Amino acid sequence: MYDDVAFARGWKRGGNGLKERPQKTAARGPGYGAATAGTELAKGAYVDYNMTHIPDTSSTRTFYDTSERDSYLSALQAQMSAQQAAYDNMLSLARQQYGEQQKQLALERENMKRNAYVASQVAETNLPLELAAGGINGGLAETSRVKLKTALGRSLADADLLYNDKVGDAYQNYLKAKAGAQSGLGNLAASFAGAAARAPKPRKVTQTIPGNGYKNALFNTMDKLISAGMTEQQALDYIKGRGY
Repeated sequence: MYDDVAFARGWKRGGNGLKERPQKTAARGPGYGAATAGTELAKGAYVDYNMTHIPDTSSTRTFYDTSERDSYLSALQAQMSAQQAAYDNMLSLARQQYGEQQKQLALERENMKRNAYVASQVAETNLPLELAAGGINGGLAETSRVKLKTALGRSLADADLLYNDKVGDAYQNYLKAKAGAQSGLGNLAASFAGAAARAPKPRKVTQTIPGNGYKNALFNTMDKLISAGMTEQQALDYIKGRGY
């Protein structure tokens, strides 16, 4: 309950050593006159009264502690961010795969067309020999040439149809992956909203701020004891000896 004489007297340390604060007027409790006269019984009664009738100068402040709520929401946000990143990566991967499939299918189509052109040119080059060997000429020979061109056109068209079919399938797969990722993101947002609604509420806290009642009572009591002839240390020891 005690620090030292300087504290009890209300001193504070400054640039030039200890500086005494202005003295305060003591409360006049029972036995005040006798205390100044030096009567031991009255002195004790005065000290007892003054040190037990200390006005409450404390104050309170009320605030809301959000630390538990903030920690909960921070962890929830981190979890949501991680899951959202996973869905974003899923969507990005699906888009990348679709683009790569398009390129690969385009190369396959070009290879099919190139092979069709080469096969048609070889057949057209060998056609005269084959016709001559078979004794075919005139209208039948022209019909054979038309058939070669028709077969080439059909091969080229088949290459385009196959490309379109495979690209269509790849695009449908991409759309399914995209829909899955978007659905997952939607469910994640709903789940986050529900979990956020269950977050701990801010906790109302009332804090008591101690006042200077005890210090002021000690200062005033010592002041009167000193006025009755005690030194500061004697006054402090006397009050301390009575249990205050």
